[in-house]
Amino acid sequence: MRRALAPVLALAGLSCARDLELPTSSPPRIDSVQVLGLESSAAPVPLPVLGGELVAIRGGGFTSGGALEVEIDGLDAELLDVAQDRVVARVPTLDAFGTVDVLVRTSVGFRTQAGALRYEGAGQPLGFGT
Repeated sequence: MRRALAPVLALAGLSCARDLELPTSSPPRIDSVQVLGLESSAAPVPLPVLGGELVAIRGGGFTSGGALEVEIDGLDAELLDVAQDRVVARVPTLDAFGTVDVLVRTSVGFRTQAGALRYEGAGQPLGFGT
């Protein structure tokens, strides 16, 4: 039994510096999704939105990976403003109502916020005046 432990103990002294290095870039991070202009208030989860509405996605790493894409329920969202920690996107018109995911993709990876939005239709809800 002592012989079996000798190689293991010999390997324990080796360093693995490669495994300890921090990556120079990482996938984007999503901290919150909020209706544009209401970012300072607490958002209900999932956030109720309509097609065409603007949402602000807060997080990080949005501009570090080159090209940026945002998908809402698998459809591309129009990007209106992009900064390192905030993206403004227009919610596309979706086929179905209900809870949907938001995906942010850069060249170094992607992040998904599951159930971030509750899609309630394309346009103004019934009962509201113009």
